[in-house]
Amino acid sequence: MKPAPPTDTPPDDPLRADTPPAGAPPSKDAPSNGAPSKGAPSRGPSRPWIAGIAGLTGVLGVLAVGWSFLRGEAPPATAGQVSAAETSESPASRAAVPWHELEQRRDLTGTLEALEKYLSTADRIAGARALARIGGPAAAERLQELLRDEALQVVRWAAFGVGQNCAPAGPRVQALSTRAATLYALAQPGETRRETLRALAEALGRCGTDAAEDVLRGWLGQPGELPEHALEGLAQLAARHGHLAERTQVALLAAASQGAAPLALFPFTRLTQLSAAVQTRLIEVAGEALTGEPGPQRSFAVRALGQAGPAAVAPLSRIVPNDAFGPGERAMAAQALGRMGAPGQQALAAVVETLPFPSFDALKPLRSSQPTTLPTTLPDDARRALGAFTVWSAVLGALEAPGSGRARLRDLAALPLPTPELPVARRRAIALRCAAADLVAGPHPGEPLLHGCDPDDSGVGALALLRALDRGPLREQRLATWRKLVEDPRPAVRQAALRLLGGHPEVPETPILLRQAIESDQLGTVVTALQLVTAYPARAATAAESDSKGGDGAIDPALAQAVEHTLRREDWQHALEARASALDAVGALGLLNLKGLVEEHCRGPHPELREHAARALGLLGDPKRRCADVAAHAQLAPPAATSVAFARSVRLELTTDIGPLTLALDGAAAPAAVERLTRLAEAGYYDGLAVHRVVEGFVVQFGDAPGDGFGEPDQPPLPCERSPLTFEPFDVGMAIAGRDTATTQWFVALDRYPQLDGVYTRIGRAEGPWDLLAAGDRVHRVRLAQK
Repeated sequence: MKPAPPTDTPPDDPLRADTPPAGAPPSKDAPSNGAPSKGAPSRGPSRPWIAGIAGLTGVLGVLAVGWSFLRGEAPPATAGQVSAAETSESPASRAAVPWHELEQRRDLTGTLEALEKYLSTADRIAGARALARIGGPAAAERLQELLRDEALQVVRWAAFGVGQNCAPAGPRVQALSTRAATLYALAQPGETRRETLRALAEALGRCGTDAAEDVLRGWLGQPGELPEHALEGLAQLAARHGHLAERTQVALLAAASQGAAPLALFPFTRLTQLSAAVQTRLIEVAGEALTGEPGPQRSFAVRALGQAGPAAVAPLSRIVPNDAFGPGERAMAAQALGRMGAPGQQALAAVVETLPFPSFDALKPLRSSQPTTLPTTLPDDARRALGAFTVWSAVLGALEAPGSGRARLRDLAALPLPTPELPVARRRAIALRCAAADLVAGPHPGEPLLHGCDPDDSGVGALALLRALDRGPLREQRLATWRKLVEDPRPAVRQAALRLLGGHPEVPETPILLRQAIESDQLGTVVTALQLVTAYPARAATAAESDSKGGDGAIDPALAQAVEHTLRREDWQHALEARASALDAVGALGLLNLKGLVEEHCRGPHPELREHAARALGLLGDPKRRCADVAAHAQLAPPAATSVAFARSVRLELTTDIGPLTLALDGAAAPAAVERLTRLAEAGYYDGLAVHRVVEGFVVQFGDAPGDGFGEPDQPPLPCERSPLTFEPFDVGMAIAGRDTATTQWFVALDRYPQLDGVYTRIGRAEGPWDLLAAGDRVHRVRLAQK
């Protein structure tokens, strides 16, 4: 799927195509590549240069790792103002080297060779960008050399690429910290230096070693811009690795308490084991931040409180019903309470008792059956009603049992429905009714409220019924009810029913059910079944009793044949997630007769499939096999010729159930992705589709015709166009299900989530009340704005 719902922390996989928002951010800069320039300094540093920097070591606070150039390595030549050539690409260079095609084809050998021949600044920038996006050990080695380049945009892209491929970590961290030291000492202050220092700091954080953390923590106490970059690096370290030393946590709290460092609280949203002293201080500092203006610091404070232990339940429970906070912040508070065990659940139940129901009468202007009559601006009372639904949806999603709110939930489950002429209000009322009925039902799928919550049979009621079935054994009538749902023609319902097999070994004929799902023409259903086979290989045994007895029954031959068929399907050559899942299943089932087929994927052009093939070969008796070794020679199909010239801005205007929305896409940052979305919009692909995934306060995802998040098998995947750019609130990214797997789906980030940076392709900005959309809302038309 392409991104994933929050668990103990907001989804890391937001943006997977099959679990929306599984992608990479776009870049505002010119193509990035870097080879040594003709004017690069010699390998041996001059004595005057050493004398000039000798006095800076105490000021910079980077001695934990850096300054290797003082021991005889050549210093980078970056003492002056950045030239205009760093951000421009000459026509002659562009004609000489097809950098975009090399990058899109993932042609490592061609890129390395071109960098040896073409030495202009524009070529080095383009080459560094291509290597950063191609990735792999050989690319990282060349990028480490390019850290010494005199052009700061080359250094920026080189740092980004090194951070993405940080093994071996020791030399990489030393090179990054050394370059940061020289850059801070010698480069003229300005936006380019700031962006390059940020890229270096974030790369250190992504490497995640103790030495990298020491360097970044040392920067926190320095003057100037270094503390800001330290926070950016530590945010990445926490996002990628989930740990920070307690002394670093204390330093972050000190920075956050000063009020001018919004990112200082973010790392705590990713840490799960905080000492009592840190939790106490975190509650104090976050409490101060909650009194400030809306923005990243306040939302980080809300999310950080979720990691601060039982004492944080009280402040979080005050946020959820408080209109002074935005719907996204209130939803974040509810989600945090949901992860805090019994105290958090009790607080949520208490909130349910007093939280006002949304006023669906306020949504009468949103008659989306007549989209041309929708208001161009949402009335205030409609905004409040949509925001109230967002909060209720988060509360019900986080609540595990009715508790003291049972009576109130029964009232909500029986909420009167708006008429079909008001689909926006009716859709939200059905969602709340079924979520409440699901909680009231508990393990009793016969609950009348549950069966009556969705008279439109929209699928919401079926999903709620599945949750009730999951709370007890699937036998007799419960099993019969489940069997009907596992045969439901709606992909999302069928897949949800299949997933119950993971926790219900008592279901008979499981191999047959899995085989039938793998033989389906629904891409998401096939992937779901293959994932279950990988996670529970014993369920694929022919003897129904083998799993319950812990035996190793023989693998069902028909099921094994279905797995092989998935790998060989020519009409699914673009369905990378299905192929990847089938490779995983081959390894888990030990299908040695398919080892040759796995070898073919190991030698193939797709890095995602090579990674899965390597894991499968390890399980098939070849644990040392490294499919990445062939990456230099394996190339993807060439991109569409038009994408090379698609470096222009595009505005898409969307007519939706809640009114007009806009996307401002940056073709210079991600030409292939922006071209794909533009062409699809021009062809009417998105017209009439529904928003299929919303995680309140985190992400809205759109662009999947089947509606289950897995996409369609006939859409060619796009290589990721990741960049050093950050995802700010309402930035737009491409959803993925692994590296280089984007197709038609994109997401809008609803707040600042640094874990998205450098992972997803950022393609632009969203304008309008995207945070008020709900799953099921329709996008009636998508059109290019008139120039």
